[in-house]
Amino acid sequence: MGVLLEVFKDGEKFIRLTNHSIKDVFFNSEKATDISPKLHTITKNLVIEGLINTDLVDEEPKPLTDDYGAPVLDEDGEQQYELLEIDSVRQLTNWAIVPEYCEPYCDVSVTLTDAGGDLIKTEEFENMFVVGFEEEFDDRHGNGIFTVYLREREPAKY
Repeated sequence: MGVLLEVFKDGEKFIRLTNHSIKDVFFNSEKATDISPKLHTITKNLVIEGLINTDLVDEEPKPLTDDYGAPVLDEDGEQQYELLEIDSVRQLTNWAIVPEYCEPYCDVSVTLTDAGGDLIKTEEFENMFVVGFEEEFDDRHGNGIFTVYLREREPAKY
């Protein structure tokens, strides 16, 4: 089974984690009702547990290519590369613990596939923000474990 987590800031992907780093994903929704049964808001929560794989530090970046195999270039004409797993874990950490790092609200996509790579489910979350972040390291193995708690911003009430 495979899991893919992508976080988008201003429509651009800036975090991409796969099952190499993600171990568990939990999501739920809470419904708070007002006096009137028709007035309610739904809050979505997302908890991601994963590994900080120090083995991936020496990972080589792969160049991005389009559908025809041509290299993808940025506006300056420079070759673009795929997001590395270890860099995405760093960016997730920065998003969680450094408020000035980026816009606090980002869109999140979680894709679940089976062992054959066939799509099982995709969940889209808009305006997610970090509620909590935990890291734990083990001296013997050199790998760490992270847990990030995300919540969807409630829509504005009119």
